[in-house]
Amino acid sequence: MGSWSTAAMALVPVLSAALSHAATAATESRDAAMDIKAEKIIQEMTDEAGIDEKAWEGRPKSKLVKWLMGVSDKSIAEVAEYIGCQSATHNKLFRDSFTVEDIVLAAHACGFTLVLINNKTTEGNELFQLIDYKTMFQTKDPDVIARVEKLDDKERQKKADEYQRMKEQLEKMKAEYGFED
Repeated sequence: MGSWSTAAMALVPVLSAALSHAATAATESRDAAMDIKAEKIIQEMTDEAGIDEKAWEGRPKSKLVKWLMGVSDKSIAEVAEYIGCQSATHNKLFRDSFTVEDIVLAAHACGFTLVLINNKTTEGNELFQLIDYKTMFQTKDPDVIARVEKLDDKERQKKADEYQRMKEQLEKMKAEYGFED
């Protein structure tokens, strides 16, 4: 029995190393699977937005802004208005020189809010952090907030006008075809 326990004790470091290696391999496998899943999601997003992957390779900020514009049907001119640099936005796309502030404003223009997710959540830490334009520019540059709010009001008015036009068109069609509610 003594020699068996000595042999078993000799195996403990070997088994420990094997378990450690298996755990590392499992973690690496999980991380690789997560990377593949993230790549697949990004590919689906870029396909959905009609983004040529090769053309935007190496320009992650521009790719994000291009995706935002694609899924929201916003033009570069509309996003540029929110960013506040109509002439330079096209150059920012090709140089990938968007600032965090630019991305927050572009996201808002396209109907999104930037969110940072905490991957290492521990008790007491927040799971995520919203980054909206009002919080970002509240003390930094209140003029940006005023500009964005004017643009938002303009956008709401444009939608209200479109709604009214469509409502009138529907009423004409109902009269023309004899439909009633």
